[in-house]
Amino acid sequence: MCASVRGISKSSTDRPRIWSRNDPDTNKMLNEKKSQWLIKELNSYVAVKKKICFQFVLDTDVSNLENK
Repeated sequence: MCASVRGISKSSTDRPRIWSRNDPDTNKMLNEKKSQWLIKELNSYVAVKKKICFQFVLDTDVSNLENK
């Protein structure tokens, strides 16, 4: 019983990675695709943050004008 439990609880680092079966050109292409996706996600996040910040500044300016 202990052997079967030990076999199930192996960490993922003990298993071969999926990409290790690919040739170097395929790995390079997959890494580039992943990088492009990460850059796209980061740009989307920055755009949302800028929009929120701009809206906050605009709301603050409007409320300051109203209080005068």
